[in-house]
Amino acid sequence: MATTRISGCPLLFLLLLLLLFVTVFRSPPFAVAGNLLKAGDATSRNLLITATQRKLDRAAQNCTEASTKLQCLMNSKCRWCQSEVLDDTCFTKSEAFRLPSQVFSCE
Repeated sequence: MATTRISGCPLLFLLLLLLLFVTVFRSPPFAVAGNLLKAGDATSRNLLITATQRKLDRAAQNCTEASTKLQCLMNSKCRWCQSEVLDDTCFTKSEAFRLPSQVFSCE
């Protein structure tokens, strides 16, 4: 019985070594169609811009969907803007910053 444990130990060691090898030398997560993206590569910049734009679009959708002041102010990316001329509305921070101060007062 003791000889079985001893002969199984090198096999276990080889399996763990193989698992380590596969984990360390597997392909990077940024591999796209067999080509690796480099930090300065135009494709990686486009992917980053696209991902950032998607996040901004989601934030904008959430702010425009808020119909009450409380809903708007619950999202830290949104600002509630009041106007005597137009309806009070929820805007993203960047949109609220660009609004004319003569027409809107934003919190």
